[in-house]
Amino acid sequence: MITMHRVQGACARRLVLTLAALALEGLCAAAPAQAALGKSISSVWADGRVIEATHVLNLPGPLVSETTVLTSFGVKAREFSGPTGSVFAIAWSTHGVPYLEDLYAGYFPGYLAWIHAHPQPANIAALSVRTADLRAHAMGHMGDWSGSAYVPALIPPGVDLATVGVQP
Repeated sequence: MITMHRVQGACARRLVLTLAALALEGLCAAAPAQAALGKSISSVWADGRVIEATHVLNLPGPLVSETTVLTSFGVKAREFSGPTGSVFAIAWSTHGVPYLEDLYAGYFPGYLAWIHAHPQPANIAALSVRTADLRAHAMGHMGDWSGSAYVPALIPPGVDLATVGVQP
C-alpha cells in the first residue's frame, strides 16, 4: 500500500529528493543504534541521550514501556517495547533529515529494497512502506519530518498501535 500526497513547489521537491538520497545512499556516518526496531530495550542508552526515562504506559492489555531518546543526529525517537524487552515500534520527529538506518536497524535493508522497487515521484511528501517484516510511515516538509515504524511480528497481542502514537 502506498500513500502519497502532492507537494507544490521546487523547494519541497528538492527537500524530498534530499531525504530520499540520504536514506538510499546512507551518506551519514554514525554508530548503529542499539535499541532500534527488534533490538533489546536494555541497550537504549547507546541510542543517544535519554530525555525521558523508560516508563510503563497505562494501557489495557500487555505491559508496554516507552523510552524517549534524542539521537546524535537530533532525532527525537520514542521507542516502545513489550514484555519480551524487544523494541516493536518507534515514532520519531526531527527538524533535519532522519538517519533511518539507525532507527530501522536490521529492517533497513528490506526498507531500502522496497524503496528501490517502488520509485517515488519527486513531489511526494508522505510515504508508506509495507514489507513482510516492516511497516513504516514518514511525512514532512523542510524543518519538520516525522514518522513511525513497527515490526508486525513483534507487537504484543492486544496492543493498539494508534493508542501509543504509531500509525498502523
